[in-house]
Amino acid sequence: LEVKREEPWHCSACGAPNAATEMMNCKSCGTFRRFKGILKSIGNDYGFISCAETSQAYGRDVYVSKAILEGAFRRGGGATSGVEVSFLVCLNETGQPNARQLLAQQGPNEEEQELEGTVKYVSQEKGYGFIECQEIWDSYGGDVHADYEQLRLCSLGQPVRFRIRLGQIGGRPQVKQLSIAGPPPEKLPATSESLAASLVADAWKNVLL
Repeated sequence: LEVKREEPWHCSACGAPNAATEMMNCKSCGTFRRFKGILKSIGNDYGFISCAETSQAYGRDVYVSKAILEGAFRRGGGATSGVEVSFLVCLNETGQPNARQLLAQQGPNEEEQELEGTVKYVSQEKGYGFIECQEIWDSYGGDVHADYEQLRLCSLGQPVRFRIRLGQIGGRPQVKQLSIAGPPPEKLPATSESLAASLVADAWKNVLL
């Protein structure tokens, strides 16, 4: 299916310009392109999204499955036509656009919000960890990825505040800014015992929150 003429677009992650034919992801950094549209119609098993860019490229609305709709609207009690959404695009076996990683645009952009969660996993060897946050789980169905350097002074179970960005692989949430929100738990799991954990625990002694 031939892509029609469309204006070039700029990557939200690295700012690089991309030709209209580079529909799916940035040619420079690989970040998947996130589109915006309106949830146009909803049936028992699927729905359709109206989006100017994808309509110009593919000549049709974007199909969205029931499972994707339910995942995006877990917090709202069900999908509703007329709601603004953002999404990634993949093509099915016949070359038709399907939506994935659907998000309902109901309120402030989560990339600009300061969120709260707790440290769930940290591995110096692997170079990363994860933060638990119910709000992010409701929107994305998973935990928040963080680099080890962002978590190296944190203990398991410790409360943190953070802001996110959407990662290059699959548009998953990743920490871009992080600060410690409170002391570590009094009893640390054995896997979290480290010099960093001890330093943080000592630093929070005699601190009144």
